[in-house]
Amino acid sequence: MDPVWAEKVPSLEGCRAAAGWVCNVDLQHFCGELNSPAARRGLSFLGFRLFPTHRRLKKTSTSRFIRRLNAFTTAYMAEEDPVEQAALRETIQRSVQSFDAHARHGNTVGLRRRLYDRFPLIDQQALAHGTACDC
Repeated sequence: MDPVWAEKVPSLEGCRAAAGWVCNVDLQHFCGELNSPAARRGLSFLGFRLFPTHRRLKKTSTSRFIRRLNAFTTAYMAEEDPVEQAALRETIQRSVQSFDAHARHGNTVGLRRRLYDRFPLIDQQALAHGTACDC
C-alpha cells in the first residue's frame, strides 16, 4: 500500500473498535439525565423510539402493518380461486414474518400478540417456530 494512503486508511482493529463502541453506546450518554425531555421522548431510529431502558415500535410502523393486513384480508376473502388464495396466503405470511422480525428488536411482545390475534390469517405457530407457511 502507498505510504501516503496508509496514514489515512483506518486499521482493521480501529474499525472493529469503532463498531464495538457504536453497538455498546449508552443512550443515557446522548440523552443526559433520565428525566430530561430527550430521554422522555426517546430518540427516533429505524422505526423505533429508543429510550434509555427500552425500545418501542413507532406508531407509524404499526399502523402501516395494520393497513397492509386489512388490504390482504379483504383481497383474500374476495378471491375464489384456491390457487390464488394459496399464493396470497403465502404473501401474507411473508409480510407478517418481515414485520415480526423487525418488531422483535423492540419491547413488543404484547403488541405482537394483540395484532396477531386480530388477524385470523396469520399462522402464529409458524412464527413461533420460525418455519415457513405450509400453504
